[in-house]
Amino acid sequence: MSNYWDPMFLKHLSGESIHHVCEVGARYGDESIMLSNIFTEAQILSFECNPVTVERCRQNLALYPSIKFFDHGLGAEPAFLPFYSYTQDNDGASSLHKRIDFNSTQKCTGHVVIKTLESVLTEENIHHLDLLCMDIQGHELSVLKGCGEFLSKIDYVIMEEPKPIINTAHLPNGVHSKYTGVPTSAEISEFMRSNNFIEIERVQENLIEDNVMYKRV
Repeated sequence: MSNYWDPMFLKHLSGESIHHVCEVGARYGDESIMLSNIFTEAQILSFECNPVTVERCRQNLALYPSIKFFDHGLGAEPAFLPFYSYTQDNDGASSLHKRIDFNSTQKCTGHVVIKTLESVLTEENIHHLDLLCMDIQGHELSVLKGCGEFLSKIDYVIMEEPKPIINTAHLPNGVHSKYTGVPTSAEISEFMRSNNFIEIERVQENLIEDNVMYKRV
């Protein structure tokens, strides 16, 4: 669970007019509900594709007219991918990526449809996104790559990413994440810089990950 409403983040948004917010990795829907309570004039687009939690999330969000729920994943390109649900009492650790301890912590619970965020926003006739929030266990950069030209129409991004300095007390040598095939902090930072985003806040999520806020300049 990412605290998108941390005061360090909200201070940058307090004077902004927020109309469209996207949360990717909604889990049970609690964060989307909180975002709708904070940004009362905004439409919230909420995405969750974990086969284990998708129906619970759908039901939890059904009573909130400002939240639109999408039961598919997002990525760099359209696809149909296996999803690996976490089996150790933390559905939020589920992912499109296998963990380094996959055999004891995850199982494939199905294949899920992947769309690009650009295609979804086009279908929804949304031309500008004020805030994009993501906590999807290493798949954040893929979603950004799937924004295409729409990336230039996003004002703020808050996402979970690996720490710049690897904590070798909690990860094996040479490993930057508990998830395989995911980008490093440096790769994410370079992508954001090359697309005219600057890092404005960094809040620790845990001993190996941070929640990072970027602003388009």
